[in-house]
Amino acid sequence: MAIAMIDIETLDIAVTAKILSIGVATDTGLRLYLELDVSSQGSRTESADTLKWWRAQSTAMPAGELPLYAALLKLSDFLRTLKPTELWCKGPHFDIAILQHAYGDMGTPWKYSQIRDLRTLKSEALRLGADELKLVNSHHALDDARNQLTEVQHYRNFMNSLRKEK
Repeated sequence: MAIAMIDIETLDIAVTAKILSIGVATDTGLRLYLELDVSSQGSRTESADTLKWWRAQSTAMPAGELPLYAALLKLSDFLRTLKPTELWCKGPHFDIAILQHAYGDMGTPWKYSQIRDLRTLKSEALRLGADELKLVNSHHALDDARNQLTEVQHYRNFMNSLRKEK
């Protein structure tokens, strides 16, 4: 039963955002990191505020050469090979929504029932008394996916410990 955490970096916060990079970390140790060519993304959007935000970051904005279509095929192949039972993200209205829009008529390589949200898990675990993990968000899609996967495991372990106490 593999689980995967996905994180993306973009040039906008709208579902139409140009995608800079995609990172996937799994509990099996498999990883995927893709840097995309934004010039291959046609009418997808970028915002002045997001560009300004990127310029203020200490990490460089990803600048890859992989066309969007090729990146989506690589992500699809990776997920279809892995066959995760759960696909986690930190807010499905960002990462998953943007990727779903990018996939468009191609269809996504996941089912709606596989999507899980770290923010919900974390808020419930903290409400029940879990210690908060404070991991650095580097805005590197793979590093962030790994950190977010660590958070999922931490908060799930806490929730499972509550079940064992009954």
